[in-house]
Amino acid sequence: MTLYNRLRTRLLRLQRRGFSPEAESAGAFTPVVQWVLAAAMLVGGTSFILLYRVFTQGLGRFRRSDEFQFHLATVVIASLSVVFALTVDGTQQFSVEQRVRHAVFNTISTITMTGFASADFDLWSAAAKNVLFACMFLGAMVGSTTCSIKSLRWLVVVKPFRRDLFTAVHE
Repeated sequence: MTLYNRLRTRLLRLQRRGFSPEAESAGAFTPVVQWVLAAAMLVGGTSFILLYRVFTQGLGRFRRSDEFQFHLATVVIASLSVVFALTVDGTQQFSVEQRVRHAVFNTISTITMTGFASADFDLWSAAAKNVLFACMFLGAMVGSTTCSIKSLRWLVVVKPFRRDLFTAVHE
């Protein structure tokens, strides 16, 4: 990765929606760079207020944030769903590491609306594409620079629904 690509990719990670200096987007870079970009997109999708509080008050703030836990859970569940879909599909000849990397990278990219892609997911199975499509509606945390519906809004919908379902079942 040249110095130009490093600077441009770093500066455009969230702000310019994935306009990469390479035609293959993040797929042109090494797996290590893709993992670093995935981590950076995940941090970029985290609330800046929460990140400030983590830096000033410690990592315990992550555990106390319901929104962060919900956001992280959606990323993990969606990524595992894409890995499962790629494993069952079998048309893509990916190793286990490649399946996990492409699933995690493209899931985070879709949830944060970053626009990067590590592989051409148009060639993936319909199940994997449907999971990524659903990820477009999840969104990252409130207070981040990402697009879509924020995860706090989904949390506001899910928590009362879960409580009402629990009380209906256990009455």
